[in-house]
Amino acid sequence: MINYIVCGHGNFATGLESSVKLLVGEAAAIKYVDFTSDLSQDTLYDKFEEVYQSFDDASNVVMLTDIVGGTPFKTAVTFSLNHEHVYVISGTNLPLILQVAVSNLDDEDIKNQLNEMIQSSKDAMFMFDKDSF
Repeated sequence: MINYIVCGHGNFATGLESSVKLLVGEAAAIKYVDFTSDLSQDTLYDKFEEVYQSFDDASNVVMLTDIVGGTPFKTAVTFSLNHEHVYVISGTNLPLILQVAVSNLDDEDIKNQLNEMIQSSKDAMFMFDKDSF
C-alpha cells in the first residue's frame, strides 16, 4: 500500500486537505502536516515520524512538499534517508493531490508511476490568453 504525507509552509497542507475533501471526499491514505512558524525542523521531523508510525501499512510512503530547498522539503529528504521506501516530491499542487486521492497506485514500479503523476500535474497548468479567445 502507498501512503502519503503532504507538507508545506504555513497552512499549505491543510489548505490542500480542505480542497480534496470538497472535490473528492476523504482520502484515508493521505495525511497532512502544516509547517507553521512555531515549529522547528526537529519538531517537524518528529511530526513526520508520528504520522509515519500511524499508517497501518507503511511499505511505501510518498512525501509531497511545496518547494525545493524549503524546510518541509529538506526535512522530508532527511526523513527519507532514515526510512526505506520513502519518496519525496516537491512542487506539489492541487492537481497532483487530486490524482493521489483518486488513484490506486501499486507498489510495483512506484517511481515510474510517480513520475507519470508529476508530468500529468505539470500538464494541468494552463494560462488563459484573452487575446487568443
